[in-house]
Amino acid sequence: MNTVKTHWFWWWGWEPNKLISWLEEKEAQGCNLFQVGAMGLLFRFRKGEKRKISYGVDFQAKADDEYIAIFQEDSWELMWTGAGGWYL
Repeated sequence: MNTVKTHWFWWWGWEPNKLISWLEEKEAQGCNLFQVGAMGLLFRFRKGEKRKISYGVDFQAKADDEYIAIFQEDSWELMWTGAGGWYL
């Protein structure tokens, strides 16, 4: 049975590296992110294998299909979008 943990993490748009580092550290500990909610402040993890995952955070007020396609071509997975234009 997978253990699910929910964590609140407060971060500001001008310091996305704080969020990126925290998420990558959680993955290295075996906490695998599977859901993001509540304006990008609530994160749900399943206990799993330790992984080396790279995360990225970006803001695009008006992202189009081409913007998403660029990341999909490089095998990036969109984990969350919301809060007026934020992408993880």
